[in-house]
Amino acid sequence: MAVSVVIPTFNRAGLVGRAIESVLAQTWQQIEIVVVDDGSTDATKTVVEQYGPRVRYVRQDNAGVAAARNAGVRLAREELIAFLDSDDCWLPRKLELQVPAMADPQVVLCFTNRSLASRPGADRFSDIGWQPMGNPCVLTDPAAVATWPAGSPIIASSSVYRKTAFLKAGGYDERLRVFEDLRLDFRLALAGGKFVAIDEVLVVLDDSTAFPHLGAMSWDFFVASTDACVEIYAEALAHGVHASMQVRRNLRQGLCYHLSRQAEYLAVLGERRLARGRAWASLWAMPTWRVAARAALGIAAPRLLARLSSWREQAVPRRS
Repeated sequence: MAVSVVIPTFNRAGLVGRAIESVLAQTWQQIEIVVVDDGSTDATKTVVEQYGPRVRYVRQDNAGVAAARNAGVRLAREELIAFLDSDDCWLPRKLELQVPAMADPQVVLCFTNRSLASRPGADRFSDIGWQPMGNPCVLTDPAAVATWPAGSPIIASSSVYRKTAFLKAGGYDERLRVFEDLRLDFRLALAGGKFVAIDEVLVVLDDSTAFPHLGAMSWDFFVASTDACVEIYAEALAHGVHASMQVRRNLRQGLCYHLSRQAEYLAVLGERRLARGRAWASLWAMPTWRVAARAALGIAAPRLLARLSSWREQAVPRRS
């Protein structure tokens, strides 16, 4: 089976070549590579075109990574779609191990373990306390994994999707600039398709470039990010009425968590009335004690919550 590899990029002329070369170095050679330039203003086009006919280069006006990935899928010739962000890279056997796992037509997604460039000895599965039962492992309840309380083990750069299932689920939500992959994975999992996990680190994320402007991010951005998560979790709850008890518990707790964080960020912005409303909403079902404590503080003393939040965001380094 052949694979279409879609690489979205924006102003990463210094990195996109490394990503492309990690694809060309794959031991599975039945591939096509589509690079979607999301309106770069640097030398990205020049770098990509150096690879000649092995790589298809497409440019679009800047519309975000979700739109760039969707454009790549529309151009892809193959049924299997693999994504790779332009600042990440694959290890050589990634596709060799994933493609056979997609032989069953009911498998809609196969993902691998991954590491961060800054922490080469660590891996995502261990970090979140999740371990697949076998390697490869066909997940009996993929929604329980996608909604894992400590964070999903699935990201676009580690995944191979079945194109028909991807399109049926609506692709990536182009309104979202963050967490668009989470929404898609929730939709696929709740639709009943099979997921396969491979417990081997086959992707390395360059976390130094994931959010280069992180220190300058505004509180408005954090509110917008939690707003996206609230929308995603609420949609999943509405469509997951037949999901397992574990999945619905995970979704409720996730929704409570993001509502409480949004209350926190709104308090920092001085929107104390809205903050109280989000805090009350976060208590509606099964909050953890941390969420409940944050919500209670947001209801009773939003100014204090704002001060504590500002201190924590400044004091604790953030990592994507």
